Amino acid sequence: MVLNSREAPAKRPMLTITTTDAPPRACTGCLAGQLCDGDTGLCGCTASSCASPQTCGQRGRCVSRFKVMQFNILEGAVGNLPNGTPKLDAVVSIIQAVAPDLVTIDEANSTANFATLASRTGMFSNLCLAPNGYHVGVLSKKAFITKGCATPSPVTKAVNLVSVPVGGRTVFVYAVHLTATVGDAGEVYRANEMRAILPLAQHASEPVLIMGDLNSRFPEGTPGGLVTPLLTDARYVDAYREAHPDPVTSGGATGVGGVARIDYIFHDSELVRAVQAEVSNQYTPWPSDHYAVWAVLEL
Repeated sequence: MVLNSREAPAKRPMLTITTTDAPPRACTGCLAGQLCDGDTGLCGCTASSCASPQTCGQRGRCVSRFKVMQFNILEGAVGNLPNGTPKLDAVVSIIQAVAPDLVTIDEANSTANFATLASRTGMFSNLCLAPNGYHVGVLSKKAFITKGCATPSPVTKAVNLVSVPVGGRTVFVYAVHLTATVGDAGEVYRANEMRAILPLAQHASEPVLIMGDLNSRFPEGTPGGLVTPLLTDARYVDAYREAHPDPVTSGGATGVGGVARIDYIFHDSELVRAVQAEVSNQYTPWPSDHYAVWAVLEL
């Protein structure tokens, strides 16, 4: 059933924890090297006081850092670039240069190439086959706790759902690829797809990420955009925009040539914060019609 695009989105249950959305409080009397816990106004951790692999976060708490990457590799990275380099070699190099803990891969259309990509990066893999051939994959440095696939109506491609261990927590990741139909009708359809996906991501006590090629060509705040407002209304945060608040100076376009910002990393607003995010576009010649986007998250 196609859902009404004007209905209110499903919201994640509120948690009885202190959020990090408020401006940080000032601390007094902190020792040299001791960071301020901006939520409590108390002196917090130091660079050496957190047990490995945790680190002292920006708000003075021991946190686990988790680097994630979203990359649409264009029809399975089949064939060669104009200079003769296999596209798959380029994709491997780009991922290795970023060194993410987890990668969501859209257009993993060649199952053989995806298996090779997992092998060459040394990562665990989960591939979800889409009815239209535009498969969705996930690569992870750590073994999955759970992994699965779903295609809730009206989603045209698969949703890849995995969970991984990060610093004693279980992080749930939903890799998606929404329809590419252009115009207002396409945006309504993408909104219906996202409305079908959001109820899957109900993990009230654990961090949740929704990542992928959303194909929504409506920049933030543009009338007519329906997909990203659904996510923000459901208490998810755009990691790139959290790290780069000004869309004028940091547009974050992932369509090659700067044509559109269509690839996103969203995280829940209560258990995760982005401390760094960038668009990866340095490899020449680039092997896809999408740049990659990555983020360093604290939880």
